[in-house]
Amino acid sequence: MAEEKGAGSQDAPAAAPIMVQTENSIFNIGMVLDEKNYNLWAPLIQIHIAGRKKMGYLCGSIKAPHEDDPKYDDWFSKDQKIKSWLLSSMKPEIMKRYIRLSKSKEIWDSLKAAYFNENDEARIYSLNQKASRLRQNNRPLATYFRELTEIFQELDHFNRVSMECENDIKMFQKSTKRQRVYIFLGGLDDRFDQVRGEVLRKDPPLGLQASYAYVHREADRKEAMKMEVDKSEHTAMAAKTRGSSSGLN
Repeated sequence: MAEEKGAGSQDAPAAAPIMVQTENSIFNIGMVLDEKNYNLWAPLIQIHIAGRKKMGYLCGSIKAPHEDDPKYDDWFSKDQKIKSWLLSSMKPEIMKRYIRLSKSKEIWDSLKAAYFNENDEARIYSLNQKASRLRQNNRPLATYFRELTEIFQELDHFNRVSMECENDIKMFQKSTKRQRVYIFLGGLDDRFDQVRGEVLRKDPPLGLQASYAYVHREADRKEAMKMEVDKSEHTAMAAKTRGSSSGLN
């Protein structure tokens, strides 16, 4: 009869830890607000708070009941939790300016007023100049495209279309998207001249992501062809070397 293994045997499988994430889990967006990173910090905060279905407290759609209302305590408790999330995602010197504000929306609105200027013409001008001057410069295609899209995303954060006509808005957005394809293609290395022309001749025109994908596929194809050529040349050289050695013998 096989000997039964005790509970302390080394062969017994270890129990897998169970990870439970709740609404009360530590709120960590991976960065803290400082004097220069609001434009990145704010969207990250929105993503995390929206993921907990609490954005209504910040935007004001979930309004506070009257203090005499039995529901007020529950609302206040949740709002203070959101307030703690905001404060814990700031540097201490910034936190001290806002900790006395009573509601999370007051903090959110005050931060926007202090750090976000949607009419920051100098910053918008700088971003447009940076995008138009950006070049691949023999770097990986993915690196160049990532830097360019980061600039475009920040520009989108500032841009506010004030047109009222829906058709005008669509035409403006279409023109902007096309202009960004031109900027992307214009910054590519000269070795992409042929594929650049292919993208521009596409009908209907390719968008920015589709243009990047097309160029990326072409880059992969050329790299694969180069490897094949190098392999063939190496094989031919090896055969020639063996032939020369045989002749000497």
